Amino acid sequence: MSFLLSLLDIVVRLLKNDLEAIIRQADMRNMTVQSLHGPLRGMPAMWSPDPEIAQPIAQELMQSAADCAAYGIPLLVVHPWNGVDYTFRQEDLFFDHFDAFMAHAESLGLCVAFENLEGPEYLEALLERYSAAGFCWDSGHERCYPPGRDFLQRYGHRLVMTHLNDNLGVTDPAGHLSGTDDLHLLPGDGTLDWDDAIRRLNTAKRQEILNFELKIRPKGDRCRLDLYSQMPLMQYFREAYQRACRAVDGYFDNEKEC
Repeated sequence: MSFLLSLLDIVVRLLKNDLEAIIRQADMRNMTVQSLHGPLRGMPAMWSPDPEIAQPIAQELMQSAADCAAYGIPLLVVHPWNGVDYTFRQEDLFFDHFDAFMAHAESLGLCVAFENLEGPEYLEALLERYSAAGFCWDSGHERCYPPGRDFLQRYGHRLVMTHLNDNLGVTDPAGHLSGTDDLHLLPGDGTLDWDDAIRRLNTAKRQEILNFELKIRPKGDRCRLDLYSQMPLMQYFREAYQRACRAVDGYFDNEKEC
């Protein structure tokens, strides 16, 4: 119960966007702040050769790296792209803004983990260019952006972070990809095969922490699957903790408490 109370307190502070208070409260409770997440939107601008277009998102990334350094957070998760409607051309790749960002992160002693989501070709390009970068595996994104790719098989040797969550896969009968399929449900409320997910994780680089990225209420028309928003927070956290422990059974040693 004390763990759940600590988590509730930190989440409340997170909702107030007070990073300093979050770090302070986590330290007081001997909790680990494993990573900071970079900007969620606007990442296509990082690939633009126009500095005026790229400048706002580049500044956000630089600030995220600076925040990690200031608060002793060792890892920054970065989206290579966002948006399901795009056309990828290898000859259009422009790395200058990422080069500057990665040099800045390296100067701060920070690990950058690129995450799988829309635009997997951009993930591939970044991991190929930056050998020091790690990989953040999102189990839900893999089922939607696009389905059918085994990111752990390809990048599991560079795994440094997980975003574990469930969803229903691609729900459009014609197979069209949609951001609204990215539900971040509790394990078991979607159709992900968790036994298979843990089997695959066991073939990847070993992790001391398996992080779950879950949402109480998805946005947009995903609210048609609103399963948790009426649930008291403590009940949700308790359920999330129990589901997470069951989902990762078979990964940690038996003697290690979840």
